[in-house]
Amino acid sequence: MRVLLLLLLAGPILAQGGAYRGPADSAPPPDGGGASGGQGGSAPTPATGSTATTPGAKRDPRPPAVPRPTVPGPSVAGPDETVWQRWWGFDQHAYLELKAALHTSDLEPDSIEFFLGHAPAHHARDRMRPSAEQIRSEVVPALLHALEAERDGDVVTGALIALAKIGDRPGEDALARVIADYLADDNQEIAETAAVSLGILAGTGAAPTLEGLLRDSALGRARVRRPRGVPLRTRAFAAYGLGLVAHANRHPALRAWTVRALVETFEAARELPGPDVEVACLVAVGLVPLRVGGDPLGRPWSSREAQLRWLSERLQDADLRELTRAHVPSVGARLLVGLPEPARAAQLGAWCDALEQRDTPRLVRQGLMLALGHAATSGASAVDARARNALVHASRGGGDLDLRHFAIVGIGRVAARPGVGAAPLAGRARLRGRLLEALVGGANLDRPWAAMALGVVGRGELDVGGEPDRAVGEALRAALTEARAPREVGALAIALGMRRDAAAVPLLLARLEEVADDDTRGYLCLALGMTGAPEALEPVRTVVRASRYRPALLRQAAIAMGLLGDKNLVPEMCATLERAGSLAAQASIASGLGAIGDARSIEPLIRMLDDREITPRARAFAAVALGIVADKEPRPWNAKIAIGSHYRANTLTLTDGRGAGILEIL
Repeated sequence: MRVLLLLLLAGPILAQGGAYRGPADSAPPPDGGGASGGQGGSAPTPATGSTATTPGAKRDPRPPAVPRPTVPGPSVAGPDETVWQRWWGFDQHAYLELKAALHTSDLEPDSIEFFLGHAPAHHARDRMRPSAEQIRSEVVPALLHALEAERDGDVVTGALIALAKIGDRPGEDALARVIADYLADDNQEIAETAAVSLGILAGTGAAPTLEGLLRDSALGRARVRRPRGVPLRTRAFAAYGLGLVAHANRHPALRAWTVRALVETFEAARELPGPDVEVACLVAVGLVPLRVGGDPLGRPWSSREAQLRWLSERLQDADLRELTRAHVPSVGARLLVGLPEPARAAQLGAWCDALEQRDTPRLVRQGLMLALGHAATSGASAVDARARNALVHASRGGGDLDLRHFAIVGIGRVAARPGVGAAPLAGRARLRGRLLEALVGGANLDRPWAAMALGVVGRGELDVGGEPDRAVGEALRAALTEARAPREVGALAIALGMRRDAAAVPLLLARLEEVADDDTRGYLCLALGMTGAPEALEPVRTVVRASRYRPALLRQAAIAMGLLGDKNLVPEMCATLERAGSLAAQASIASGLGAIGDARSIEPLIRMLDDREITPRARAFAAVALGIVADKEPRPWNAKIAIGSHYRANTLTLTDGRGAGILEIL
């Protein structure tokens, strides 16, 4: 469902780990972010509110009395000093791994084993995970019943996405047929939700339908019952959906066919009035890496090397929209994974060349900086050293804050990534030193980014079985002790959480007691959850119980409870969700239930979904929570698009601040 927390609150709302403001106090994204033109993408359209959703049913033409509920999404407004929260909102799922914590923790929160930090051997893994039988026999029928019985748009979109997250049984397409029926819905938001839901479902049987929508073919027009053409927004969502299907299925023929459809539509979309379809096709290409070892001069759908050559040509195409070109490097960075070293080095060198060209547009330069951070390593090769030099140089730069901050966090990514050869960490010490310099003596706006980057380095060291550098931990703890600005306290806390710094737990608890700001307290709770410290359990549990009407804090604290393995608050939160009258509170409690939810949350959520005595919005959020709890994927489905994305080169089908973008759907 398109549930984005509307800014009915005065302050920023914590969304998936970040602090975001909503449409009421937002400024347009800079550099064309969202300035897309044309049908379905030219400007924000009015929210549709509660409308009839069964195809062919009569709809209420009256405008909604209140803005539609929206989900916390990576849509920032406000001063530049807060934009690290936006980066965290997109990239956090690379570091939280919440589902892994939930489904591998089989410790009773109040047991001796929990406090010792290990489980007895006889405990079964995934003890709290809903069983496949429970999902099929209870959750799926409840969601299907909601679709049959409901006329409210929010409930319908919530149920569609939830069913897609669960997925069809192997060899079946029953849910796909149900979802496809909504492609022709008169409500545009429902129709485009159905398109992306087919992608989340990931069944190969939906690929021809999605291709027809994408290409605006006779088949696509028939599926949406639009003889004059498939709406541009639906085409963009079909592009993402088609990419998701091919991403989930490793059939070489399907992937090549998908890339061909995306590339050919991309080229044709250059004549369209806005960039939404163009950007959607480009980003979707990055979801579909082809086989390695083909002719780089072949068609873009013949091999990985040919894909990258096509992208290189798009990067050099000055006639292409700047906003579209800006996405090319980050898309290419996704395709470098698994590529032979000479090909990776050649691509890295080409990006460095483009950065050195004075006429490279600003948004494109930002995209190149993001790509270097995702593709370069700490190894001793000449091209990696060149990329590191470019990052360090940009981190000291001037006017473009986004470029500077992308460089800082890119330094963290590169320092965390070993290279190949005899000296895989040849560049790490220099990069770590640059980050410490920015943390201790850097500009005010840079220090939070330096903290986050040092957290990324520490997480990288942990991921390869090492120990984070002690001196860095000491520096981060010292900085947190002295920090007073909320933006710095939050960033330092998350950095220590990423490093799972046990020595920081007393300090984090102390700052939690001292700080009054809900956003900052939320980050402190989340950091405590990331450390996994048993002594954090009761303080965070207390915060959850005290913040039922403070959505900016509740969701972060609930995620922390999930990371700590405590699910005892599920019944209380279900009761709170049923009583909550605030849109923001409903969204936070529902997503919090998904964060700490388990099999015990299913029955009360189903009761809510079926309860006509409560508001449609509350029922919609129950559907959302059911989808999160029963999700077949370990990460949110759109994390594969969000992580590493160039969010400053925004289109309205990526994020629009109302919950109608691909990255804003829970």
